[in-house]
Amino acid sequence: LEAKIKIQEEKVVPNQVIGVQKDELISKVVKLMREYGYSQIPVFDGKQAVGSISEKTILRQIISGKDLAQISKLPAEAIMEEPFPQISEEAPLSLISSLLQTYSAVLVFKKGEIIGIITKADLLRIL
Repeated sequence: LEAKIKIQEEKVVPNQVIGVQKDELISKVVKLMREYGYSQIPVFDGKQAVGSISEKTILRQIISGKDLAQISKLPAEAIMEEPFPQISEEAPLSLISSLLQTYSAVLVFKKGEIIGIITKADLLRIL
């Protein structure tokens, strides 16, 4: 039986969550991605994670024939994909690794509130 190990003990420290509200424009999403060097951002409705937007999400819109000027005026909810999975801060490293094989990030919560985000790059830093 695998013991639960706190994420912090494994040196996978969740990053501050930088996200957008579902009604904020894609132009803000792109600005935040550039400013923080992120390739994906969670989308919220209040404090609830309701979706995600990645560089791939935006590129798919461009490939489908829309130009960046059109896309940048859309609300995040118009192009968002499914939300990142959420895990407890007490989740075992094996669960985080497993989820990151499918998803580009996981949201970390404590007492029902999202406190951080872990990406594939974060996991690679501890290896």
